Amino acid sequence: MKSKLPSFLTSPWFLLIVAAVVVAQIGIMALTKSPSTSTSTASSTSAVSPTTPSSPAPASMANMNRPMTPANPTPSTPAITPNTPQPTPMEPQEMEPWEKDLDAALDDNLTDAQSVDKILALYPTFPEDGKVEAVEYLVDLVEDKDYSKIEPLLYDKKAPEEVLETLMDDLYGREEYVQLPAMLKIMQDPSHPLYEDAKENLADYLEQDYGNDIAKWKEGVDNYLKENPPEPDEDEGDEDTGE
Repeated sequence: MKSKLPSFLTSPWFLLIVAAVVVAQIGIMALTKSPSTSTSTASSTSAVSPTTPSSPAPASMANMNRPMTPANPTPSTPAITPNTPQPTPMEPQEMEPWEKDLDAALDDNLTDAQSVDKILALYPTFPEDGKVEAVEYLVDLVEDKDYSKIEPLLYDKKAPEEVLETLMDDLYGREEYVQLPAMLKIMQDPSHPLYEDAKENLADYLEQDYGNDIAKWKEGVDNYLKENPPEPDEDEGDEDTGE
């Protein structure tokens, strides 16, 4: 069966011309659409991944949990101290006459025995404060073997209370051959301020309370000292052995 198309439509040269036209048309269409496609792609990329960095959070939100600090802090002003006058150093007080005398009696150039003699000579002239201070020095300077020098002060019922207390406290620490006879002598006067203290201490030593019988107390003291003689002085022992 023969084709009804015109003969030129089936000729080779016509087909070549049509093919060339189609190819040319496709090329033109490709060149025309390429810019728009690039633009579209760029727009799509921009929409998905914006090139502009995300804006920071507002300052008020970022710092809402932080204490507010002024931009230009004002330095703190030191407290103003009232201009109160400063106390002036106290001038050294003038020594009392008895203080000067006592100070002179304690001169380093004097021996202990010389100082004791000077203080005892001045003691009657001292006021009460002076007597109290003088006795505090005396009990430190006088040894047991020389206790008889200050022993009369212990029997003075009119002596200041602090003086008697200082002497009695010192007596408790001395050797028994000094302590017991002195307390026995105090007990011979029931009106003495230290009577009860002396009696109680003697009763502890003798393990016996003889009441008001002074003869019995004396006998008890004598027997106690015979049974408990004083130990020889260490210095004297060294001298006897020639050491």
